[in-house]
Amino acid sequence: MADEEEGPPAEEGAPAWMATFGDLMSLLLCFFVLLLSFANMDVVKWAAMVGSMKDAFGSQQLEPGHLDSKSSSVFELTQSDAASRPVVAMPTHRASKADPDLLRKIEMAAKGRNLERWVEIEETDRGVTARVLGELLFEPGSARLRAESLLLLEELASLVRDVDEEVSVEGHSDSQNAGTGESNWGISTARAVETVRYLTEVAGVDPSRLAAAGYAEYRPVAPNDTPENRKRNRRVEFVFLHKNLRGDRRP
Repeated sequence: MADEEEGPPAEEGAPAWMATFGDLMSLLLCFFVLLLSFANMDVVKWAAMVGSMKDAFGSQQLEPGHLDSKSSSVFELTQSDAASRPVVAMPTHRASKADPDLLRKIEMAAKGRNLERWVEIEETDRGVTARVLGELLFEPGSARLRAESLLLLEELASLVRDVDEEVSVEGHSDSQNAGTGESNWGISTARAVETVRYLTEVAGVDPSRLAAAGYAEYRPVAPNDTPENRKRNRRVEFVFLHKNLRGDRRP
């Protein structure tokens, strides 16, 4: 019997159309990356979306704990930025109506979360104030959160959750106009509201414990006569209120 005729040898490798298909996919990826680079995203909405995706896909959730600057290149940027512009610590003021247990509780919670470098803690007649420079949280002259501030805000949210006191979040400015068309009243109030919005909508803090207020330049912690003092006056304060000053908002 004659041998059967053999067909043409099969070509090695993938079909030719696969090369064109791969090029098309690469071009589409570059196109969407380019679109993303031009996008102007809301930091708070972006963080909320990322949190939703983590919940949906069962990823590891952000748990309260120590703030590890080595674990995130984003926070390393914040650290280096703050190192070049150090926070000037103020002596603790002890008022006659103060509750020493509240001060001790806030100080221990802040220390446990490595917040001493970023937060000044002061005791007043109203309670205990945790003070953060505005430039660590917001873009200059605006109420837009900096992307680098999200880890710091998460730790501040954990600090709020660690205690039971109601918290008044208060924005302050210096005496100079920001040059953006917005008044100091508007900027200071908007920063307080944006901080509360992040704490409640993203970080999950109970809204009934929070209040927001803005005071413009009318409650300075230093004279507005030098750039350093003006920087100290541009701040956001978390005021942990004494129990006798808490609003009757809970059932």
